[in-house]
This record gives sequence, C-alpha cells and structure tokens, in this order.
Amino acid sequence: MQRNLDNRELTSAVLNLLFPHVTNAVDYGAGHGVFVRLMRDRGFDFRWFDRYASNDYARGFEYVAGSKVDFLTAFEVLEHLTDPISDLAQLMDLSDNVFVSTCIVPQPPPGLLDWWYYAPTTGQHVGFYTRHALQIIAERFGRILYTHGEYHLFSKEPLSNTRFQMATSLRMARLINLLDRRTGLTESDHRQLTRQK
Repeated sequence: MQRNLDNRELTSAVLNLLFPHVTNAVDYGAGHGVFVRLMRDRGFDFRWFDRYASNDYARGFEYVAGSKVDFLTAFEVLEHLTDPISDLAQLMDLSDNVFVSTCIVPQPPPGLLDWWYYAPTTGQHVGFYTRHALQIIAERFGRILYTHGEYHLFSKEPLSNTRFQMATSLRMARLINLLDRRTGLTESDHRQLTRQK
C-alpha cells in the first residue's frame, strides 16, 4: 500500500509540474486498481489496465482498448517483461509520455545473491536495466529520457529536468501537491457508478 501512496504523490507532482493539461491517463499493469483509485480521488482521470489481475478498486474505470492517452504509468512492470522491446512498443503506442519505475542495475553489477531486486526465489523479475539501456530504449522510440532514482519518464516533449527531479523527490512532491490541488473525482465517480445500476 505504501508504494501506491508514494506513487500517487510522485505522479501527481509530475503531472502538476510538467503536464498540467493532461486530461486522461492509464495505469498499465495496474494490479487490483488501488493506484488508479487514489489518482481519481486526487482529480486525475486515470484508467485501469492489467492482463493478469482483477480490477477490485477502480471498477467502471477500465482503459478502452485502442484509445490513446495523454499519460501512461507502468510501475514495477519493466522487470517482468519477457520481450521488452515488443512490450515497450505497445506502451509507447498508447501515449507520448510514459512514466515507469524500475531499479537500475548498480555498477558493477552485483552477484545474484547480492542484490535484493533480482528476487531469484520468485522468478518474477526477468529483465534488468542500466541507465544506458533506458537511454537506448528512449532513442529507439523517439523519446527523451528523464530519470531520477527508480523513476523514469520517456517523453516526446522537451521538459525541465530540474522540475522532473523535484517532482520525483517525495518531500518536494508533497509540497508541490499542496500548492496545486484538483477537485477529486470521488463523488462524480460514485454518481456515475450508481446511475449505471
């Protein structure tokens, strides 16, 4: 849950500071929909998409296949991709702005038992990225890479790297979000869902 709360703060700050005119977004690999619900409660029109999970918390706000969105998030998804270029091509087709999280491989690369992110006991993490690899991906898809810690943005727009660094610092993100608040969608979502029944 804490990861979802932190991602809400950072994503809200990135949108408030760098993409104030975004009108729609999708969380790709959204799990059970907690993050989508949190973002909707913050006033951002996020939609849910996940091939492998059930939408328990954002029902009624699923992504419509084939539609383009202004902004896409994919948190802790890249390391699960078995065919990264093909899968990333799908993400890049959905939006000009793709915001992801994944831990960068330390240099020199640690041994299998020396880095927790390998997660060898679960077998779920199958792809790992260096900063250079992310730069190659950005160039392949005609994007500019902005990176800070485990958060990375692939965008077609030239943006302020300083603003990106601020927005992806949790302490600064909270301050940014205090200064720029939207009206939450909680009540309107409730009305929409209860009218459908």
